[in-house]
Amino acid sequence: MCDNSSENCHFINDLDFAQKYEFSKERWEDRMARGVQYSKDSHKNWCDEHNFGITHFAVKPQSMPPSHVRFDMFHMKCAVTRNLMNYIRFLVQKQGKPLRDSFTENVLRGIFHRFHIFCWNNNFAFSIMKGNDLGRLVLNLPTVTAFLRSNLIPTEEITALVGALDLVGDIFSFMSMSYIDDHEEYVTKKEQFKIDLELFYKFGRSTFLKENESFYMHCMRFYLPTHADVTFERHQLGLGIFNMQGFERRNKESKNSIHRFTTMNRNSPHLLVNNMKRLLRVFQWNVDSF
Repeated sequence: MCDNSSENCHFINDLDFAQKYEFSKERWEDRMARGVQYSKDSHKNWCDEHNFGITHFAVKPQSMPPSHVRFDMFHMKCAVTRNLMNYIRFLVQKQGKPLRDSFTENVLRGIFHRFHIFCWNNNFAFSIMKGNDLGRLVLNLPTVTAFLRSNLIPTEEITALVGALDLVGDIFSFMSMSYIDDHEEYVTKKEQFKIDLELFYKFGRSTFLKENESFYMHCMRFYLPTHADVTFERHQLGLGIFNMQGFERRNKESKNSIHRFTTMNRNSPHLLVNNMKRLLRVFQWNVDSF
């Protein structure tokens, strides 16, 4: 739950969540029974203001208690990286043409392929870039920050952005840790992770989060420190275990099976059975046949 400023956010316990779920349901059913002109959007707006954003339109709390919810580290890092890229591009494109050309030649050409450079300079959405493309930028952030320090006047905005970019590598590295060899060292890194996140968020509030704070960014700042504590206490593991890449692989294998091993007549009743048999062999024997 967060107050209106989004600066003070804490977890709601499962019991309180269930009560607010029922409160939303009772209000909705009361309005419907009385024939009041009341839409889902109106109800959601009311819940945002008076019920901590909790509605009864989602999964029942008994089926998925909020204390059991975790976030995918890979997609979270990708979302935050795209947010940073948007702001870097916005900042660079405000400058004169010589500096923009210099940024392309001295920074972008050392990171991306020609197609991605074209996308960057022509304001394409960064959703076109995949995880590996975004990872190259993260690895080369020192080059980006060196360029910004050398070519832009160190205003508060530039100083805050560079400060945030300097923290990304360590933050993402901690988020990627799964297995822990040295528990004492991990505890030290975990506490530093909390400090880095707080500072990263502070820098972001005056730069890349000024206009729009994404859901993933909010989760990273306020939820991951607690998730890191709970995961280490219960399992002696890091946040990197929360990764959907295994599911993504199975999803891709399923799609490939449909596309590569079926005829044009995909309305056939045999399509599902045939593909399920093929996927069972792939999953059971770890066959890489696609």
